[in-house]
Amino acid sequence: MDGDFTARAPIELNWVRPRFAVPAAPGLSQRPGSASLFRRDFSDDALRQPVEPLFSRSELLGERQAGFDAGYAAGLAAAAASDAASRTASETQALTLIATTMAQGCQQTVRVADRAASALAKALIGSMRAVMPELIERSGLNEVGAMLDRVLPGLSREPAVRIDVPVALADYVAGTVSRLAAEQRGTITVTGIDTMTPGEVRVCWGAGHAKRQPDQVWQAVMDALQAALTDSKDPAHGE
Repeated sequence: MDGDFTARAPIELNWVRPRFAVPAAPGLSQRPGSASLFRRDFSDDALRQPVEPLFSRSELLGERQAGFDAGYAAGLAAAAASDAASRTASETQALTLIATTMAQGCQQTVRVADRAASALAKALIGSMRAVMPELIERSGLNEVGAMLDRVLPGLSREPAVRIDVPVALADYVAGTVSRLAAEQRGTITVTGIDTMTPGEVRVCWGAGHAKRQPDQVWQAVMDALQAALTDSKDPAHGE
């Protein structure tokens, strides 16, 4: 028998799907869902049939409407949020523009006020420069007489007193001195000086002197006003 092999044709096995429902096995029908599973038709024709829908038409329409409503509500909310953001941005931009305009208006107002004040100060200083010399000259007699009335009584024991005044006031001052007591009148000398300005007077004695110089006082006032006016100018105004 050894080495004696006989060729044989291969065996073909063809499986044919049963065209009948498979009965339920005993005991399986007791499990939940097993009865319906085994009652199902697994034939080719049955399998070619479309599967029964899991949802009804009304359920699909309901879900469709629910989705539409949710999307529509979300769209409305997004539109409202976008509109609110746009309105907020517009209001912010408008308020910024208003604030900028107000700031510029305030700056222009301050600039105009400064220019008006500067012009007024210049006009006032110009008017004072024109009026004060004449006023000093007109009030010179009274001012000199008032000064001598305050200074001379305290010099009654001085051995020598010299009073220097403008030439135009020499006679007036001499008349004032003549009304003093004889012992004091004899120690006082009145001298007219050509270079002295109206209202100016100088009283000299051994221990000191007293003087009134209205022109210098007035010039010092004018210089202070002019300096204050110059310091108050804003370089940004180009003045």
